[in-house]
Amino acid sequence: MYNEEPRHIYLALSVGLLFISPILLFILPQTLINLFQESTDTWVTVATRVNYFVCGVGFFLLVLSLFLLFWFDRSNWSKTASFICVCVGLWLFYSASQSFQSFSTTGIVYKTVFSNDTHRYEWSDIQELTYSLESEKKIGEYVITFDDKNQIHVKENGYIKSVRRAILTQAKENNIEIKEIKQPD
Repeated sequence: MYNEEPRHIYLALSVGLLFISPILLFILPQTLINLFQESTDTWVTVATRVNYFVCGVGFFLLVLSLFLLFWFDRSNWSKTASFICVCVGLWLFYSASQSFQSFSTTGIVYKTVFSNDTHRYEWSDIQELTYSLESEKKIGEYVITFDDKNQIHVKENGYIKSVRRAILTQAKENNIEIKEIKQPD
């Protein structure tokens, strides 16, 4: 019986992490972005949907690593596989912390997941700003097209709503074409 106890601790930890991970998944991506990407002249820095997905896969790998230790009774194979799962999971958390969309007085900065390229655009580099509103869901989405034809899609969440006026003011000051599309009910 005493040999079984450490094994069951891994099961308890994996089940505990499985139950707490949805709460952490709701908080962690935006917190990581705020810790690592925030600067003084920034209005808002937001995590994209992909960040949440990548963190979800990271949590899955952490739960899997603990479950492997339980299921295969801490064999050498399970220790190695568990170590790999933990390393890949932590790398995914790091990658998610490096992906962001940032709006500031000087312009827009964004970086995608698993990319080393940080895209920086001044407000004068924006060709068009399209705002579409799904009247059924009351959720808006910005599509920002830059002069080099790059685009970013930004869902209007609470963070973006708080700076909507500043974004539209900067767009008008820089003579950016603004299109509003309201989809019918």
